[in-house]
Amino acid sequence: MRILQSGKLGFSPTKAQLSFLEARIDPSRSKIEKAVSDARNEYRGRSSGFSPYVQTLAYFGRNEETAEALLTVEPDTVPGVIWVLFRPYFSNLRHDPRFMKIAKRFELIRYWQETSQWPDFCSEPDLPYDCNKEATKVGS
Repeated sequence: MRILQSGKLGFSPTKAQLSFLEARIDPSRSKIEKAVSDARNEYRGRSSGFSPYVQTLAYFGRNEETAEALLTVEPDTVPGVIWVLFRPYFSNLRHDPRFMKIAKRFELIRYWQETSQWPDFCSEPDLPYDCNKEATKVGS
């Protein structure tokens, strides 16, 4: 945190980045709420920032808010969000069958079906649904 705030990295961190790190250092309810609020405000205040917003939600276990954000955002307006969906802290969301609705919105299901290359999480023994069956339910 001191290095980041020192300016020696060549950029100034945003308010959302700082509050995210503060909440990671001290995951108290108030710091987590501030991190989520700052990430949301940063996203709403500019045309980018959706990816850091949903990452903040997912990191702090806000599964419902993460799913809602991903199910309501216009996929064409948030480039670069797909890669974050497979980070470790999105595991809870991937274990939620709604993840297949999210995957459909971001055209992942079409790719998986066309290539027969399903993501690794679909093989996890504790996954509570079958990826292929759930994908078929939501359509491609």
